Amino acid sequence: YSRTPVSEAKVGCAKCGYVGHLTYQCRNFIQIDPAKAAVLDVSSTSSPSSDDYDDTPLQLLTR
Repeated sequence: YSRTPVSEAKVGCAKCGYVGHLTYQCRNFIQIDPAKAAVLDVSSTSSPSSDDYDDTPLQLLTR
């Protein structure tokens, strides 16, 4: 039996991609895949030049 070291484990919310809480505890209204459920239209609140800063860590990993 071997455990994955904590530093290599990617633990976090599958809904928003941030660590510190689990999916059922998520209070963020931003979805990883906007096609699934559009809860909040972030593009209307952000400037065109800040598109790279709006990506969650999980979205960056999937690219």
